[in-house]
Amino acid sequence: MEAIDLQKQFVGKITEEIRIKPQGNDCFRISTPFMFSDGDHFSIAIKKEGKRWIFTDEGDTFMHLSILGVKPDTLMHGTRQKILSGILEEFSIKYRFGELTLEIQEEDYGSAFYCFTQALLKISDLTYLNRDTVAATFLEDFKDLIIEAIDVKRCEFNWNNPRLDKDAKYTVDCRVNSMEKPLMIFAVQNEDKALKSIIAINQLEKWKVPFFPIGIFKNMEKVSSKTISKFSDVCNKTYSNIDDNENRTRVIDYLKELTTA
Repeated sequence: MEAIDLQKQFVGKITEEIRIKPQGNDCFRISTPFMFSDGDHFSIAIKKEGKRWIFTDEGDTFMHLSILGVKPDTLMHGTRQKILSGILEEFSIKYRFGELTLEIQEEDYGSAFYCFTQALLKISDLTYLNRDTVAATFLEDFKDLIIEAIDVKRCEFNWNNPRLDKDAKYTVDCRVNSMEKPLMIFAVQNEDKALKSIIAINQLEKWKVPFFPIGIFKNMEKVSSKTISKFSDVCNKTYSNIDDNENRTRVIDYLKELTTA
């Protein structure tokens, strides 16, 4: 087969899978073969706004991510926000109240369409984070939250008592010093970490180390009620889910209040 024939067949096949249908004045719906992991196709439209033409997902991408388990709040801060911002910057995509848009420059519809679909593909890949990546992302989000609330010079991450715990068996995710009772903050992403945190708190109490324990959960609903009950018995303050923006704000306000009193 000649290269020119292969090119024609390839372009023809791709073109067959793309459909453009009118949808009101100066608006067209574009059907493509690109899909989310649940089999639903991307929502893409091209419409005129003022004197310019734009591609838009009409808010469908974030809605779909939410359905697939990636809540919008988790994309607004921490590691996921950094990943998303990188994608939007790479492809010159604008985010406005949940909608993703791309302005078409100099009537270059082909390049704009390519950039827009590539961006949607990369954003949709956020649903494929594996368990280890999700755990690492939570710990980074946790660290970002602490730094937002407290002067980082006062924070010791992944702390252990160097005199009593030389093998670092009883670690604390963040110790906040310069206080009569230093804060010991535990990042709890699953059942196993909750149990380890309980053991660490009990051991610090046996050593008579002065401290004020705080637990911040990724999602308390994923931890058994029995473990939650045990955790609450040994921990002065707990927060159920920092992925929720309102809850995240409460945590930040509470930590600021404790460390500035």
